[in-house]
Amino acid sequence: KRKTLHASRFGNSYRKMLELRPRVRTGGGMYVLKYQEVRKIQRDMWTEIPVGAVLESVYYRYLYFFEDGRVMYALTPANPVEMIPRFSKMLLHGYGSKDKWGVWGR
Repeated sequence: KRKTLHASRFGNSYRKMLELRPRVRTGGGMYVLKYQEVRKIQRDMWTEIPVGAVLESVYYRYLYFFEDGRVMYALTPANPVEMIPRFSKMLLHGYGSKDKWGVWGR
């Protein structure tokens, strides 16, 4: 189903909607998405895993948006307590600039 803009929520003013609607924060906005999946393990005659065991898979996507449109991205099983200081350290040492290594996209 296609989502609509619902300008009626903003007094039928598209200008007011543009000003007040939340957007992606740039220059300091870190976004973290946690993906968690629980699966039942496929058992066969070689599996030594007990009956009823489940496999839990957890990983995080990290996005940091720069004001000029670039994005720093990471996909890792490391939780935010570990990764946010890493991102801060990288930004402090200039890894957000085009002089340093990295893959950049727009």
